[in-house]
Amino acid sequence: MTRPTDSDWSGLERRAPRPERWHIKREFQLGHLITTLVMATTVIMYIGKMEQRIALVEQTVQQQPERDDRQDKAIAEALGAINARLSRLDDKMDRVLMQSNRGK
Repeated sequence: MTRPTDSDWSGLERRAPRPERWHIKREFQLGHLITTLVMATTVIMYIGKMEQRIALVEQTVQQQPERDDRQDKAIAEALGAINARLSRLDDKMDRVLMQSNRGK
């Protein structure tokens, strides 16, 4: 059996695409189109959820200094009350010690 030469190939056979080359078809497959639309929709929804979460975090950050100020004020008042009680307790202990020293 002899190998065909270039002169043996003619016309359409010679122009036929070779299997090792890349080719592009001008057709859309419904599955690819649906998948692309679903992915695009998912990405848009994800970005929208991220925007909501970012807005919520920004709002929380803006409210935080006010919350911190209220907490600082409450802690200062509680410490003042504790100091006042300790002072009264100290005065009572001094009186009790003075009275016990006089009795001796």
